[in-house]
Order: sequence, then C-alpha cells, then structure tokens
Amino acid sequence: MRRATHLEEEPYNARPMANVMPDSEPTVRYTLVAVALPPTPSAAAWVAARNAATPNGTYEFSVASAIDSLHRIGRRKKWQQAPERGTAVIRTWQSRHPSTLTAWLQERASCALTIDVPADAPPTWVDVVTDLVERRAFLRMTCPHCAKDYAPSDLRMERLHAKSEHFESAGRRWCCPGGHVLFDVAEWAVHRTERAESFCFHDA
Repeated sequence: MRRATHLEEEPYNARPMANVMPDSEPTVRYTLVAVALPPTPSAAAWVAARNAATPNGTYEFSVASAIDSLHRIGRRKKWQQAPERGTAVIRTWQSRHPSTLTAWLQERASCALTIDVPADAPPTWVDVVTDLVERRAFLRMTCPHCAKDYAPSDLRMERLHAKSEHFESAGRRWCCPGGHVLFDVAEWAVHRTERAESFCFHDA
C-alpha cells in the first residue's frame, strides 16, 4: 500500500481568489457550537445535550495567532506521521492537518480582511479555538445571548465535575459576564460505582 509522506490534498473548499492584498491585518472569525456537560452523565444525556446544542459564541482572532496555534498543534504526535489505514483515512487526516489549514488561511489572508471559517470546516479548528481561549489569545468574542462583544479578560472559567452511579466526568467551561456558557471542554470520563451527585466550582 502506498504511504502518504506529504500533504497532497487541496485546501478544503478551495476557490479561485483575486490577488489583492488587504490594507490592514486580517482577522479570523469562528462560531463554536458548545455542548454543556450534563449534570447527571449518561449515554442518553450526552446524546440529548449534543442534539440540543446551538451556536454559542463567535470568536475573532488575528491570522498570526491562528497560524501560531496551528504550528503548536502540528507538533502533536497525531500529526507527525500519516496513518496506515487506507486511502480514505489518509485523505481525512490530510484534510484536517494543521498544515492544510495554514495554507487555506494564508491563501485567504492575502485578499480578505475578515475570514469566516465555514461551519463544515475540519474539526481541527476546535483545537485552535481551545488553544486560543485557554491562553486568552483572541481579540474578542460575541455572546449570541447578550448580543455583546467581550474581551478575553471578560470570560470566566469554571471547572466542572459530575458523578453518577456508574460514571464520572470532569471538564472546563468558559462563560460571559452574563453567565452564558460559550465554550466547554471535557477533560476525562470514567466509570464509577458511587452514589449520584454533581457539582461545579469556579477557579480563583
């Protein structure tokens, strides 16, 4: 079986673009769909939470920050070597590779002041936003519930921990000053045999 040794895929949704340089540094906008951790975790609760998910927060960040984040993500082990599980898997890996996203971003940055990441973009963009949110390296975010823009310093991070009889999970979420959940990350999940309870606490 032939093995991919370099990225061969065209950047996703590539389109011909005019070669016109913008007058100022372009920015990137990405709308996240956040799924809140259910207070009493179960398979059915997770499915229900994901089915009920709606767009929660639009983040805007500089192209330079996005490219820096993509380079950081590209150093992870999963992106160092193409998988050996068939052409379809390799093509998916290539289309999601940070280098592919970097090329797509640089192409658009040459002729657009605002780059909107499409809804069907590779899930690697979630890794980018996670990195930028955790480092508060974005420019601003818009809460759809408040209809307001907020600076990185306005976000509040909460740690979540939930238990049920056979399941336990933990994660983090970021909220706007109005208390709306704009982003969440599941850190781990394991099966337990303890009585049901759930709680969350704030970082200092």
